[in-house]
Amino acid sequence: MNSELNILIIDDDDFDRMSVNRLLKKSHLNVTIEETSSIKDALQKIRASAFDCILSDNTLPDGSGFDLLDNLSPAEKKKAPIIILTGGGNELTAVHALQKGAADYIPKSQLSLEILETSLTKAIRIHRLEKRSYEAEQALIKREAEISSILEAVPVIIIKLDAEENIIFANSAVSFLGYEPSQLIGEKICKLIGNNANKELNAKIATQRIGPRSTTDLEIAINVCETSTLYKTQKTVQVLLDAKGLWSVPDTKISDKITEKKFLGSLVVARNLTEQKKVENELRESQRQLKESNIALKKITQLDGLTGVANRYCFDSFISNEIKRSTRDNTSISLIMIDIDFFKKYNDRYGHLAGDECLRRVANVMKDALHRPSDLLARYGGEEFVVTLPGSNEEGAFILAEKLRKSVENLKIEHRDSEPNKLVTISLGVFTTAPNEKNTAKSIIAKADKALYQAKHNGRNCVVVENRHA
Repeated sequence: MNSELNILIIDDDDFDRMSVNRLLKKSHLNVTIEETSSIKDALQKIRASAFDCILSDNTLPDGSGFDLLDNLSPAEKKKAPIIILTGGGNELTAVHALQKGAADYIPKSQLSLEILETSLTKAIRIHRLEKRSYEAEQALIKREAEISSILEAVPVIIIKLDAEENIIFANSAVSFLGYEPSQLIGEKICKLIGNNANKELNAKIATQRIGPRSTTDLEIAINVCETSTLYKTQKTVQVLLDAKGLWSVPDTKISDKITEKKFLGSLVVARNLTEQKKVENELRESQRQLKESNIALKKITQLDGLTGVANRYCFDSFISNEIKRSTRDNTSISLIMIDIDFFKKYNDRYGHLAGDECLRRVANVMKDALHRPSDLLARYGGEEFVVTLPGSNEEGAFILAEKLRKSVENLKIEHRDSEPNKLVTISLGVFTTAPNEKNTAKSIIAKADKALYQAKHNGRNCVVVENRHA
């Protein structure tokens, strides 16, 4: 994100405001910063200026960050993502902030350069993708309306043939091809239609002589009049042709062998396909652009930007759905909580860039170890990962956990501050639960986390299954 970002900081605490300012200036982002200390001033700035992101304290002299969100119209909220910073609160507060329209929620106690930069970058990217998707969707709606108008305006050629396929009527729409209706009266239909297409049309018309048959959406080429200006650029025009047999009796009587009847000819209706194909191609291109925007938006909202595996948001949604499925289908569900051993020491010794690369390699090798499409690996936070295994029993979860542990150890990433083998390793906690209506994401995570804690207590680089040592 190399372009200059205009950031608004809203905080009445001078020290906190300066701290956020310093972190932003230390980041890799190119930022211009504006500051204010109240909701009233913030609203004026938001309505008067364009910001790429807004960082707001949740406790302000004239209200809360939630009050700020409440005072913004839906259109104003779409102008820039808003991240709420707070000195207190819990998960419920975070959920409330997101429900109000905040892009993210960061407790000030957890605020660091990495967390702030990651949150801000992601919020801006998501906002830009949402804006692009919205604009593409609106453009598509507009184009669909334009296409409908264009197609409605396309001249529909109506021609009536007698039983010998002579033209006995043509409407004024034939002027599009350079003909006057009077020119065509008495002519054979082959004057308009090329030989190959004429054979096909003749065959279709012939079937109309034996009953109430109709020809629909026959794609053929109609000849353009040689004296027409259109003839210089194209000799034929592609049309969709409909034809219906005309009889001396109602359709219901045509198949009646007793009723005396006579075949009178055909009614032919042709719609310009060239223009239709052109606008359909434009419509497909608009749909493709919208689809690409939505795929990119889904990717950034569901995947962790560093490792490429599912993020916490995706995991929270996934585990909730799988718990419901487990209860409905009467199947078990297993969870593996994973922590990279002594990762803080790794960052301290090798630096954050090496730490990021370590996280990527660990995530990739674990992702490759999963073979069931139903299983989900997610980054839970920092150096923690979690694997959700729908329908897996305890033994299957333990076997996979051991496979993950060995896969990471076999990477042989040097870690001098890790005991005892001086390599990057992981500790894993496994919990399996039978279907139960009382199961919640919180309760299952707590059990797997308890097993993970025991794995660390046992010396790390091992797997512990809740309720038994592994």
